[in-house]
Amino acid sequence: MSSLSSLASAESSFKFTGLSPATPAQPPAPLSPCSPKSPDNELYETGADDEPNVSFEPVVRLPDNVEVKTGEEDEDALYCQRAKLYRFVDDEWKERGIGDVKLLRHRSMGTIRIVMRRERVLKLCLNHRINASLMLQPMPNAQGKAWTWHADDFSDGTEPKHEKFSIRFKTEDIAAEFKQAFDRVKNGEALPTVDNSGLVDAAGPQCPGPSILEELLAKGSSGYRGKVSGCNFDVTKLYDLGL
Repeated sequence: MSSLSSLASAESSFKFTGLSPATPAQPPAPLSPCSPKSPDNELYETGADDEPNVSFEPVVRLPDNVEVKTGEEDEDALYCQRAKLYRFVDDEWKERGIGDVKLLRHRSMGTIRIVMRRERVLKLCLNHRINASLMLQPMPNAQGKAWTWHADDFSDGTEPKHEKFSIRFKTEDIAAEFKQAFDRVKNGEALPTVDNSGLVDAAGPQCPGPSILEELLAKGSSGYRGKVSGCNFDVTKLYDLGL
């Protein structure tokens, strides 16, 4: 009997520590409303008034006009015509570039050189002086439209390099005019200057001389005709050619 009473008093004196009575569950907090969406399920764009006004000053300020030197400022053009240039390399003819071939005479020294730049990039592909020893020879199987010659060329640097060139023109008549002008300046004859303005413009029309567009238009029908700005030839409607 005494053991039961002692057990009951021990149970009454024993208590759990560190535990708090259970609290009733709290309802979840309401969610924040979603951003409005457009009909195509995309967020509305931020208004112009909400965009930050940020400006950056350039680190280096460039001048308004940059003068470009071509090396032809002290020379007069005696001849200019569109052509395609080839160079004999590794026992075969390889295309060197397409552009305007020019005969240039220095105003003070009187020396004459032949110069050609690749169109668009204006990189030199032909640059050497003309002297009495240079001889133009007809290119075999070219129908009189191309000439070949040897020369010490300076287009790739300051040191001359002996090259064999071939230049091809659109027609036989243009090729004959080039040889006539070449031989005349080689023999010291005076030639009138030609208008050289605009020829250094990479994006400008390449005139005089036929272009690829003119070749295509020449094969088309005789529709409405007009003039292309900067080039004097008739053009037809492009849709007549299927372009």
